[in-house]
Amino acid sequence: MKTKSYYSVSNDLDFVHKEYPTLDFDRNPLIPFAHSNEGPSTAVADINGDGLDDLFICGGKKQASKLYLQESAGSFKAYQTNLFEENAINEDIDQVFADIENDGDLDLIVVSGGNEFTNGKPLQPRLYRNNKGKFSKENAFPEIEVNASKIDTVDFDNDGDLDLFIASNAVPTQFGVKAKQYLLENDGSGNFKEPNTSFASELHDYGNIKDFVWKDIDGNGFVDLVAGGHWTPITIFLNDGKQLSALKNNGLNKTHGWWNALEVADMDNDGDLDILAGNWGLNSKFSASTEKPVTLYINDFDGNGSIETIVTHYHGERETAFASKNELAKQIPLLNKKFLFYKDFAKASLEELFGENKLAEASKRKVYMLGTSYFENDGNNNFTKRQLPQLVQSSTVNDIYLVKNNKEKINEILMVGNNFEISTQLGRLDASHGFLLQNDEYGNISWKQHLGISGAARKIEKITIDGNEEFIITMNNGAPVFLSKKQNDK
Repeated sequence: MKTKSYYSVSNDLDFVHKEYPTLDFDRNPLIPFAHSNEGPSTAVADINGDGLDDLFICGGKKQASKLYLQESAGSFKAYQTNLFEENAINEDIDQVFADIENDGDLDLIVVSGGNEFTNGKPLQPRLYRNNKGKFSKENAFPEIEVNASKIDTVDFDNDGDLDLFIASNAVPTQFGVKAKQYLLENDGSGNFKEPNTSFASELHDYGNIKDFVWKDIDGNGFVDLVAGGHWTPITIFLNDGKQLSALKNNGLNKTHGWWNALEVADMDNDGDLDILAGNWGLNSKFSASTEKPVTLYINDFDGNGSIETIVTHYHGERETAFASKNELAKQIPLLNKKFLFYKDFAKASLEELFGENKLAEASKRKVYMLGTSYFENDGNNNFTKRQLPQLVQSSTVNDIYLVKNNKEKINEILMVGNNFEISTQLGRLDASHGFLLQNDEYGNISWKQHLGISGAARKIEKITIDGNEEFIITMNNGAPVFLSKKQNDK
């Protein structure tokens, strides 16, 4: 029979993402992974109205992002390079093309992060207005500085124009601390401000967000927010037009994880919206459950005026510090005096190491789930976790793309991942070569093939090149990979 498989195709895009070695572990040797290697992302749109897909791709710190126009033969040419060179210092993380002023042109908004800048212009979002295919930069967000993880448009107030949501998954250099999220209302002319504080008060108290999706979950005509990130549960914020309110007791309350990617769609074709969520995976020394979570304690444990971040996990029945004695002693030198020998350190309880009162007073963040997951909606917005093929747990899943067949039903799922900038105790999470999963249209998901992608993959976008449908996979510290389909006899 005839089947279709994905394969890599060559492309003359002259872009290689460049990432500087992370400084995260020098600043804080106690963390399990870095936040300074998040990019690149990419966005696809026809920006000049010639009927061809163009693309924007994020650069790393000290590397300008690039905008490419597609030419008739399927090649790409860099466009307005000097405009983006002005902000080459930024570590650009994400972007969105959108007609923010309803003039028929797609404008571009870019957000930056990278965990290396604590304030200033490298953390300010940038607006590039499009005037008949020519972009110009405006200082549209002078009061916003955000270590961003994602940006997207949404008409949350149903007034006919596109608003913005900018998510953040981390406060720069402050591992695990809750970040501020920015929901920005459009005045209709492409000028943005935050709505009244009561509209999104629960969202602002939520924590960290790595990915989000706006969909009308409850069918009331207003789009709702589904969000997830590090140390946070997957949460649905219902929108009634007056307020975003977190949906409680829906099966997602104990889903705190290190979530990287979300897709919200009707996976089983029963008329409601289900959730696919990419997580850390199950292929490291970490495991997590409701009874035995991974826990982050944030406090000044040695009283020297500096905050320490202690990550713990369970070894058997015992909660133990993730960091080694040497790593802990760099931050808390007193431990070398209290526990001169490694055997004494190994026998000590958390309370003996860090002090019962200090642990009790610490800010605490939890992870109860590390597996990439599929949550099925029962029709009443109650969600049940369903099984996914075990191979998807071999590494992080950083992005998910849902492919529809000619009946407009989801029949394939693309997943990409890997993370190299993690603690040497864990080793690199590099077992993913990209996954293709098959959905039987009833939510039964099975393994289909590896995609043959090596490296730390970040994002997937569909793009039409010279009339052929392809997928661009962006790679951290590498060149993007392009995938297409070919038909085989089987």
